[in-house]
Parts: sequence; C-alpha cells; structure tokens
Amino acid sequence: MSARLFPLKVEECPLLPTEVRSTLVERFNLVADLLEFCRQIGGTPEPEKVERSGLELARLHSEMAREKYLVGFLGPFQAGKSRTFNSVLRTTAREQPAGVGQGFPTTAVVTRLRRSQDGKNTARLVFLTSRGYEAKRRFLLRRCGFDPDCKDDRKVLDEIHQALAAWDRSVRTWQDAAGNQQPVKRRDMEYLALMLNSYRVFKEYVAEQPTVQEVPFEERGQYLNHPPDPWHQQKPSLSPLLSHVELQFVTSVIPPTLEMVDLPGYDAHCSIDAFVTDEFLQTLQAAFIFCRATDFSAAVEMIVAKLKKLFGMDLDGRVWLVITRCDDINIYPEVKIENQQGSVFEQLGRFMDRLGLPRHQVLFVTNEPRELANRLRDPGFSSALEDALRQAESSWPNLREAWSALQEEGGVTQLRTLITDALPQRIGRAVTRRAEQTLSHLGRDLFNFARMLQEERLSADLPAELARWRNLLRKLALSIVDVDQIFTLSKDIHGTLMAAWERLEVSSDILDYVSRTEGNRGLREEFLSHADPLDRFLRERTVNEWLDKVYEIVLVPLRHHENTEGSLRIPGICEEGVVAYLERCREQDRELATWNDCIPSYSGNHPFEDLPNQSEPIFTGETYLDVFDRKHRVLARQISLALALHVHRRLIKLLEELTEYFRRLRERSDVGRDSALPEKWKKLEAVFTSW
Repeated sequence: MSARLFPLKVEECPLLPTEVRSTLVERFNLVADLLEFCRQIGGTPEPEKVERSGLELARLHSEMAREKYLVGFLGPFQAGKSRTFNSVLRTTAREQPAGVGQGFPTTAVVTRLRRSQDGKNTARLVFLTSRGYEAKRRFLLRRCGFDPDCKDDRKVLDEIHQALAAWDRSVRTWQDAAGNQQPVKRRDMEYLALMLNSYRVFKEYVAEQPTVQEVPFEERGQYLNHPPDPWHQQKPSLSPLLSHVELQFVTSVIPPTLEMVDLPGYDAHCSIDAFVTDEFLQTLQAAFIFCRATDFSAAVEMIVAKLKKLFGMDLDGRVWLVITRCDDINIYPEVKIENQQGSVFEQLGRFMDRLGLPRHQVLFVTNEPRELANRLRDPGFSSALEDALRQAESSWPNLREAWSALQEEGGVTQLRTLITDALPQRIGRAVTRRAEQTLSHLGRDLFNFARMLQEERLSADLPAELARWRNLLRKLALSIVDVDQIFTLSKDIHGTLMAAWERLEVSSDILDYVSRTEGNRGLREEFLSHADPLDRFLRERTVNEWLDKVYEIVLVPLRHHENTEGSLRIPGICEEGVVAYLERCREQDRELATWNDCIPSYSGNHPFEDLPNQSEPIFTGETYLDVFDRKHRVLARQISLALALHVHRRLIKLLEELTEYFRRLRERSDVGRDSALPEKWKKLEAVFTSW
C-alpha cells in the first residue's frame, strides 16, 4: 500500500513558475483528497488502480516540491563532459570538482555539485545501502559470468584471479537477457575484485540507511575517480562502496536552486560505469549529453532513449546535445561519419532528427579554443566551414548562431548562460506541463473509479432482487457485443443477402456484353439496377427480421428470469417489467428514421460516380461480381455490429436509469442511506465533474 500523501503547500514548491504555482498546488491537493477518498471506500486490500495512482502521485509530489533541480552531464567516456563541467564553474586546476580523463575512463562515482552556502568547499561521501550494494554486486556477478545468487566472495575472488591470469588464453562469457553469450570485459572482473575486497575491509559503511561521511575537499579525487591500472591489484578503498559524492563548492556561477551532476561515461570498457549512471538517471530533471564532433556515437542514441523513458517525449528544453572537440572537427565535404553523405552539419542535423531532439537544442564546445582559432585562420578550412554552414542552415535556422558561440570561451559561455539562467525556467515549464497532464488524467481516472466504487457500495445495500437484475443486465450487455455473437449474426445476414442477390440472376456474360457495347455508362445503369432493390431489401430486413434476432438474444434469458424470479417494476422506467421495457424499445426501433445514418447501403461508395462515360470500362463481368461479393460480406458485418451496439446502448441506458432511480430514493431516505458516505464526496463530485 502506498503511503498517505500530505497536502502540498505553495511555499514548498519554489521552483514552479509563480504564475501557475498556486493553481497546480490546489489541483494536486484535490487529486490527493480524491485518492484518499478512494482508499476509504476501496477497503483492504487496496485496489490496484488506487495503489498505482498513489505511486504516480507520490512521484509528482517529489518533483513539484523539489528545492533543487538536478542537471546531469552524460555521454560516452572521453567525450569531454567532466572537463566542460569544470570549465562551466571557472575553476582552477587545483579546485576542479570533476576528474579529467587521459584516454581511459576516469569518473567512477556520481558527483553532485551544489553551490556552497557557508563559503567553504566541502565533500561528503554517501555510501550505498545494503540493498544498493547487493544490486551492484549481483549486476557485476552476472556480467562476469558468475551465478548472481552466489554468496561466497572468497570463491569468486579465487576464480577472478585464475581467469585474469589466463585472460589471453581463454574467452569468458556471460548470458544476456535474450540468452546470447557475450564476452566478459576484463575491467568488470578487475572492478568486481576491487569491490569485494573493499567490502571485506569497509563493510561497516554499508547499512540499511545511507551512511554519510565528510572528507577534506582536497582528497576528493581518491573517491571520485577510478584507481590506476590494474584495478584488482589496488588496495581496498571506499570508492566502490559509494552511492555518490556531494560537493559544496564556492561559486557564483550556478544558482542555489540548481545542482550539477557529473556521471560516469557510457561505452567504456567497464560495464559498471553505465550501471552507476543508469541507477541515478531517474533523479534528473534535465541533461546535457556530450558527443564528440568526430564521432556521433551510438551510445548517445542509447542515452536519449533512456531519457525518453524518464521524461516521456517531452524533451523540449530538458535534453541538450553538446558537441565537443570542435577544434578537431573535420569539415571537409569528402569526410563521412558513419558512412553518411553531406557536410558534418547536415549529418549532425539528421542525427538530431533521429534522436528526436529539436535542432535548436545543440551546443558546440571546445576545450581547446586556441587550436580552433588556429584552424579558423586557415583559408581552406574557413572556406570549407562557410560552405558547410551555408548548405545546412536552410533546414537549421540557428546553426550559424550556435557555431559562432564557440568564439566565447570555446562555447562554454553559452553553456554556462543556459545552465544558470534559462535552464531553471525551462525545467519549471516542463515540470508544469507534466504536472498538468498527470493531474488531469489521474483526476479523471480516480473520479470515475470513485463513482464506480460508490455505485458498488450502493448496490450492496439494495434489495437482492435489484442486485440480481443488475448483474443479469450487465452480463447481457457484454454478451450482445461478444465477437462470436456478432460473427454468428453476420454469417446469418450474409446468407440472407446472398439469397436475395441470386434471385436477381446476374450473369457475368451479360455484364461483359454491356461492358463492351456500352462501357461505363451501361455498367453504371446495371449497378444501380442491382443496388437499389438490394438496398430496399436490406432496410426492410433490418427492421423486421435482423433487429428481432438481436433483441431476442437478450429477451429470451430475460423472459426466463421473469418467469422464474418475478418482474422488476420501477415507476417511470419499467413499470411493466424489464421485458416489456425492451419490447417497447424494439417497437420504437422499427421506425426507419432511427436507422437513417446507421444502415449501410449497396449504393454507397458508388464506383462509377464522377467517372467519364467515354473512359475505358473499369470492370469485366467477373470483377463486377467480385465487387458485389465483397459488399455482401462487408455490409453483413456492418449491420450485425450496428444492431448489436444499438441494443447494447439500450441495455446500458436502462442500467443507468435504474442506478439513478435508486440514488434518488436513497437521498429521500426511501432506501436505507449509507451513513458512512463522506460529505466530502459531494464536494469532490462537484469539482471533478467540471474537469
């Protein structure tokens, strides 16, 4: 059972746009009240719909009441994200919060950076919980080809050392979810050994609740970064046991409401980096995905797919692609990336389209602005660059502006401005859109569910006679639109239509003669001479034969019920009983006017309409007969479905009238009132019926 939600307060949602904050909070609390009402009348165990809605509302509560927005720096390893992370903060080499790689994976732990409130740089280690450690351990055991349920760390360590010693002489595999054998990565084996040894020495840090420890800021590198090679031969350390590291950093660059998160890279030679990042993704409100200008990596497509699961398709203003190493970009037209045609900008534009990201959500960055300046002084490069920009900007209006931003700190100025100024507003609007959509559909669904629960409670107190009739009518309403029932009726109608068609004695030889001598004009006359009598026959049989057959499907069991159990006679609704009520409905339905828009016809979709008389004949005799054969089948299906749905609506209307009648009786105390029905329901009903 999901926990009870406490009401939101306007002051608890500082990051929502001020113009909608109070309205959203009010709506949230109304839906929370409705959820609580559903719990009260739903009883125990909690209905699945209520439980699911409670979890969804709890997630929305957390998102609306955030004090900080988390913005992730994601991407393949060595894409320059950690270095750009440091550049945004204008740090010195000594104070850089994030470790910078030198051709191998560097970032090992999620780094959460916040603006310091006390003028000091501090670092806090947040350790994995017991559950988090076990999930990480099981993941690595599976990826290293071990049984994930294995509890013997010493046995695993012995096998790891044996496997690493013979690494070049044998291939170790693990089985993926599809049953395919995949090669084990050496670094995964090394990391697993390091983690198991570290747990043996420092297991007291892993507990049911997260353990937190402050360490000197200057020592952060030994916790944030991967150790030197080979990993399995390093001393046990705290780093593999960490969930994340929180840095309080003295800076005026980022607002106090924003938190920057540097995440381990994807597609490195160590699966654990992707695992750590994936575990943290769901906490993000926005993301910058880093991609090398020389390689539009498939890892980027995978990251965007993961973010779409998190944010839905609403990526506007929340997910940005940062193209790094622009000093290294190969602008010449003969160069192809991933065998694509066109300039690098045209290839990038298509890449953005494939990702489902708007092209205006791309930034260009270089951490070597001097190198880029040197290249721009090369006339050949400048000319090729201008050609590439001109070719692509017709489908990418702000491309030139985005590229020009490289002139200021290698594009970092634009990135910093986006992070500090525009991004909080964009995230706020995105959260608002999500909240409005979620509250709207949750409110509607819970209201309908609450009304159904109320009707069930009312029905439980009504006389047994009514309960039996309601159940019978519901079963019949379902049976009348059953696929097998409709198919049987359709088959019967089709047989009747075929008999009527055969009586017209239509011959393919005669039709061929008409086609040759009179062309389409003659075929049109033949068509009308056949369609008109069939349409008259169809309308007459619909109201005088097939309508009766459909009604009898429900009337036969209802007559039996009345004969054995007695009639249900309700003033103003079914005063003579349910059977008499439906027989009266059937007589009303015999009026052809009732079916004017419902009964299909042979003359509908006229194949000769607007066809020039002089054109080549469109049918031979055989194809003409095929047209009518298809019409027989289609019309039989359409008529059977129309009749079944019509009688189904009659039954539903009767059920609604019975429910409303007893509700009115209850309000007048003519039927026992449910004293437990909260007065709040009436207020909620008044609100949500207007949504």
